[in-house]
Amino acid sequence: MMPVSLSLSFDSLRHAYAGSIVYPPGGRYGPRIQQDIQLVLLYTGEMTVTID
Repeated sequence: MMPVSLSLSFDSLRHAYAGSIVYPPGGRYGPRIQQDIQLVLLYTGEMTVTID
C-alpha cells in the first residue's frame, strides 16, 4: 500500500475540539467512519489503532 500524503493547512481549519476519556480495561471505541483528523495521546497502558 502506498503512503497517503495529507495536505492540511491551518487556514483551512475551521473547528478544533479537545477532550479526555477513560476506557476500562479491554474497552473499545468503534469501528466508526470518521472524516476528520483525530490526535490521540495515551497517558498509560497500551492501545492498538487500526486505520483502513
